[in-house]
Amino acid sequence: MAVVYNASAAWFAFIVAAITNVVFSFFAKMYSGGGVSFIWIDIIYFTVMSFCFTWIMANGKSGRILYVRTAYRFIIASVCITIILFIIALGKINSSFFYILKEQASLIASIIISSAGPDTVRRSYLEQNITADFVYETIKIILLRGGLLVSVFSLFFINRQLAKIAAALFRKRERTTELHAFHVPGNTIWILSFSLLTILLARFFKLTITEIVAWNVLIICALLFLAQGAGIFFFVIQKRGVSPAMRIVINVFIFVVIFTPGVNTIALVLLLLLGIAENWAPFRAPGGIKQADGHWPSDN
Repeated sequence: MAVVYNASAAWFAFIVAAITNVVFSFFAKMYSGGGVSFIWIDIIYFTVMSFCFTWIMANGKSGRILYVRTAYRFIIASVCITIILFIIALGKINSSFFYILKEQASLIASIIISSAGPDTVRRSYLEQNITADFVYETIKIILLRGGLLVSVFSLFFINRQLAKIAAALFRKRERTTELHAFHVPGNTIWILSFSLLTILLARFFKLTITEIVAWNVLIICALLFLAQGAGIFFFVIQKRGVSPAMRIVINVFIFVVIFTPGVNTIALVLLLLLGIAENWAPFRAPGGIKQADGHWPSDN
C-alpha cells in the first residue's frame, strides 16, 4: 500500500491488520481452549512489528514532517523489535515461546549428535558436550550479541524489497533512485572501530552487559556498511543500464543467494568489505547521486 499508493493508505492498512489480528487471536485462543493468558504479548508483538514496518515504508512518503531517514528507520525499528523479543524470549514472559526455543535447541543437539554416524567415540563425546542446555545457552549468546537484531533487520529489508517487486509487477510506478544512492555517514567507521575495541576490553574485564551493547552497536554499523556495499553493487548495475524486467531477475537472484548456505556468507562478507572500503576509495563518482547522510533519496 505504501509503495503503490501513499502513506495514508499504508497506515489504514496497518489499522485494519492490527484490528484483524486482535480478533483472530482471541478467537484462535478460545477455539484451542487455551484461554487468553499471554495473548496480550502476541497482540503487542504483532502490532509493534507491523507498526514499525509501516513506519519504515510510509515515513518517506509523508513529507518532511517528523521525517526520519530510511537507514535510521530500519535501525530504530529493528532495535525496538529486538528489545521486545529479548523480553519475550529471555525474560520467559511467554512460556510457549520459551518452550519452543528449548525444543529447537533439543532438535539441533540431536542433529549434531546423529552426525557422528557409526563412530561411537565421537558420538559419546558429542553426547557429553552437546546437550540441549548447551545449545540453548549458545543460541541465547548469539541472540543477545546481535543475532536477533540481524534477523529483524533482514526481515524488514526482505519484505521491503518484496513489496517493491510486487508493486513493479502489478502496477506501473515512476522510476526512483534506490539503494544504489545510499551512503553511510562518515563517522560510522569510527563508531565501528570503537565498538570492536569495547568488545575486546569488555571480554577481558568480564563486563557482560557492556559487551552485549557493544556487539549490537557493532552489528548496526556492519549492517550500514553492508547496505553501502550493496549500494555500490546496484550503482554499477544502474550505470550499465538494466531493463525493469532484468531488475526483477536480479532481485530474485539476490534472494536465492541470500538463502543459499555458504554462498550467502561469502557474498555478505564481500559486500561488507566493499562498503567499508568506500571510506577510502571513491567507487561511485562524486557529484552524482552521492548523498552522505545515510538515507535513500527515493524518500524525498
